[in-house]
Amino acid sequence: MDKVLIIGCNKVTEVLVPILTGIGSQIRELCIAGPDKAQCDEYRKYAVPGKIRILTAGVDLQNEERTKMMMNIFGPQLIVYLDDPAYSLTAMQYALDMGANYIDKNLLYNGIEDTFVAKQFERYSDFRDKNLTAVVGCGFAPSVLMAIVRDALENDFDKITSLDLFDAAGEDEDDSNDDLMNEINKLSIDATVVEGGELKTYSPLECKTSIDVENVGMKDYFIFNHSIINSFMKEMPEIDNIRFFSTFNTRNLNLISTLKKVGMLDKTPISVNGANISPFEFLSAMLGMNLVKAAETSEENSGSLTNENSANNSGVVSLFITGNKGGSEKTIRYSIESDIRGTQDVSVVDYLSGVAIAAAIKFMNNNSWIKAGVYAPSRFDNNSFMNNLKENGLKIKTSECDAVRLIGENNVVSKLGKSAGSENESAAVKVG
Repeated sequence: MDKVLIIGCNKVTEVLVPILTGIGSQIRELCIAGPDKAQCDEYRKYAVPGKIRILTAGVDLQNEERTKMMMNIFGPQLIVYLDDPAYSLTAMQYALDMGANYIDKNLLYNGIEDTFVAKQFERYSDFRDKNLTAVVGCGFAPSVLMAIVRDALENDFDKITSLDLFDAAGEDEDDSNDDLMNEINKLSIDATVVEGGELKTYSPLECKTSIDVENVGMKDYFIFNHSIINSFMKEMPEIDNIRFFSTFNTRNLNLISTLKKVGMLDKTPISVNGANISPFEFLSAMLGMNLVKAAETSEENSGSLTNENSANNSGVVSLFITGNKGGSEKTIRYSIESDIRGTQDVSVVDYLSGVAIAAAIKFMNNNSWIKAGVYAPSRFDNNSFMNNLKENGLKIKTSECDAVRLIGENNVVSKLGKSAGSENESAAVKVG
């Protein structure tokens, strides 16, 4: 697979291009494609000079004729998809049509409540029948997180009983439109968690804890929905308790409450001068945001783990893992960081997504990740994957601590209630 096509120009592309062009013995030609060819041309500057041939192309995946023409000219042997997860299945079909192997940063779900199996896996037989390999969900969530938990199970625990995932890089402080829409989206769906091996739902802001994280400080973290729960339920069903926590900018509660009261958060289309548009769609357009499609969710766009505002270069994502070792119960906190290489102004999450995808490309090229069908990275050797991540910047700080404990379960704040700061509460977890 010495001809690789990258579809999508973003921060992960910025990380991936210098890594791939620095291993020219594996790749002979690299094509960077996206809707704006001029933007693709900009990403060429991140390439290591003189290693491999770099091409760029404008591509609209919805224009089948022009997309296939471009692909036929370049002749990719591997297609790497980094763009909107809503078009992941379309990108997969192009890989099948071209007879190319496939890597997808995302996992796509048809509604979090509908299924715990990503849509890409439905194409398993198509790739198997053409003797092609597809590796999906290769971004930070779930591949890097899954690898860390599997590594913990192998080295630190005999059995894992609880997993608490924290978007612990702090919250945006500038009251931007992006921040407001992120908070609105957090409140748009109940949180699904695993408790005692069973699914349970919480209303947004219903339950929280407080932790003191290095470089971040003491903050409140609420249980929110995140489709990373889906992946752990599918790949590690033996874990009886799985929850996702994130910060929430409570300064926006009054504004969000007002918007809700006047109907601006309603997603039902209404007719305005002959045009059908929902109030929420209008609000999103006014704030300069793309709508989060209610029926299309991915690991990389649900929750906050990949929000650039919340996972900056100095930020961390923390995992609290509780389990048994040698007959004794313990909890270990794993703080995920990265010594970001080069001069990229990217988040830890985007950097590690690029590193994970580069590892997948390397392992597919040496045939250790070649297997006809559609697979998650967790279906391959975890030790090799973890070693590669660590060699390219993954850093994990560990410390034993108390298990995560909820504060005021069912009695913290309502969905659009008072500021969490008005409650009489004490910290649940103290992490040095």
